[in-house]
Amino acid sequence: MDLVKKIGGNSMKSKHSFSVDFYVRSDRKAFGTAPLYVRITVGGKMVYFATKKSVDPSQWDQKAQRLKGTSMENNSIRDRMRQLINEIGAAYDELRFQKELITAEKIKAKVEGEDQGKTLKALIKYHFDQPGKLLAAGTLKNYYSTERFLTEFLKEKKLSDIQLAKIDFKFLTDFGVYLRTKTPDKGQRVCTNNTVMKHMERFQKLMGLAMKFGWILRGPFIHFNRKIVTKDREVLDDHELALIQSVDLPDEV
Repeated sequence: MDLVKKIGGNSMKSKHSFSVDFYVRSDRKAFGTAPLYVRITVGGKMVYFATKKSVDPSQWDQKAQRLKGTSMENNSIRDRMRQLINEIGAAYDELRFQKELITAEKIKAKVEGEDQGKTLKALIKYHFDQPGKLLAAGTLKNYYSTERFLTEFLKEKKLSDIQLAKIDFKFLTDFGVYLRTKTPDKGQRVCTNNTVMKHMERFQKLMGLAMKFGWILRGPFIHFNRKIVTKDREVLDDHELALIQSVDLPDEV
């Protein structure tokens, strides 16, 4: 409960007069609970939106920004509050990083997904239209292969596209599993570990490009480790060497 108090209210104030706090709409109480709202304030201007959680008003301490009780439901509400604090803070950091005018409305739009931002397919298209022109034909072909697998993976997840900001470590993990387990199309080979790592390397370079342009604030590959399996060449044994030595080569002309 102390954590909720710490991350709420005045602790998120800044030189932009930025603060976040929660409050209960007691006027909308029904069946013993009332909806919990979050309020974002920037420069004295406020916006509100629902947390999609309801609380027992008798267990809510408005001044301390704290929910009493340790029931599973109350713990779930605390988790939701922490999640919103993190998302609001990330949206604020992203606007500041991109040197945009920071407003409460813009932060809310990012948290609620109204600010769509750049997508994976837009990033891939830009890469092929611009930096891709400088790549060798063979390298470009490999990027097309990675793009095809990413597009197939999105379809597998029933997505037509995805915002770059929503690509996280889980997305990378699931994509790796998809590559390792997918049934190869006709003419394709099964993706070995090293093949999967090569696709991940190209994907990582694409996301690195997005970071340089400020399209994302954090890269999803920060905790990802590429593991290339080194294959030792087999050494000929004595018998095989003897067979080679016994070959009768024609005399030089």
